[in-house]
Amino acid sequence: PDTPLEKDENGRTNILIFGTEGYVMDDPQYDGGWLTDAMMILSIDQDKGDVKAVSLPRDLKNEQTCTATSKINEIYWCEYINYLNSDQKTPELQREMEKAGGEKLAAKFEAVTGLKVHYRVHVNWKVLIDVVNALDGIDVCFYYDKNGCPNDATSIEVSDPQGLSEQDYSIGKTYFAYKTNTKYHLVGYKALQVARARNAHGGYGASGGNFSREYFQQRIIEAMAKKAKERNMDISTVLKIKKSLGDNVRTNFKDTEIKTLLKLVTTLDIDNLETISLMKANLFADTYINGISYVVPAGGGTYEYGAIKTYINNVMRGDDFMSEEDL
Repeated sequence: PDTPLEKDENGRTNILIFGTEGYVMDDPQYDGGWLTDAMMILSIDQDKGDVKAVSLPRDLKNEQTCTATSKINEIYWCEYINYLNSDQKTPELQREMEKAGGEKLAAKFEAVTGLKVHYRVHVNWKVLIDVVNALDGIDVCFYYDKNGCPNDATSIEVSDPQGLSEQDYSIGKTYFAYKTNTKYHLVGYKALQVARARNAHGGYGASGGNFSREYFQQRIIEAMAKKAKERNMDISTVLKIKKSLGDNVRTNFKDTEIKTLLKLVTTLDIDNLETISLMKANLFADTYINGISYVVPAGGGTYEYGAIKTYINNVMRGDDFMSEEDL
């Protein structure tokens, strides 16, 4: 029999998904490959079938890490580096440090959001590419206002009427340019481009920088889940996904729980996935500390997360969103 997934007091199952950038799990191809620049919790109500997603900014100030900057995206790295620096890189030590890094990051998410993290999934970017390809691509539509996108595509809000474009002005290169109110079919690497877009070197449509990227990642995940539901997770798709995952995923799900999760995907109301934007709720603020750019809780101390926890708890219970005055 399938194993029921763990739940919190609100009857929700919370899954922390975080990604590192290396295309091989133990051999990132460039500097920063072990920083968790993609982090979100997917919260599932198994009885109602609704899904909510909440991300934390990678530049969120952390109490202490192994670096001079001390940001949340360094927490995993600061544990895993014990394996990378070891003279004896055994598989057992690698797994131990991966687990330690995941647990530390989950603990930070719990401290900030107030959500109990039941499960962790650590992936690298190659997984996103391969899973999207295994699903035969995803359909998305970028919009500036709420009209114009077809119902059979996942709608992604952008900050420019032109649409979304990622460019590098310093070298005169355009990576992609998508118009608004147009349906696009994205294969794996194109989905990855959108998931990483933040207009760091130029372009338009992602004026929120890292906040925009976190939002895009949530919508790409939604598009993938929607496509999996449409395919009803047929056996050929499952086998393709299993092959693509290979050694590029670390998780604390039991095998029997994974079977439960796969069956659950087909019953979820993916079309109404709710993205919880802590940025739009004005719960975070940008600041500089000793010349370094950080994100910190707005209107309070650097590590005071009470307003964030209250806001998220209200949303998870289905209460109305709190006003700024209530915060």
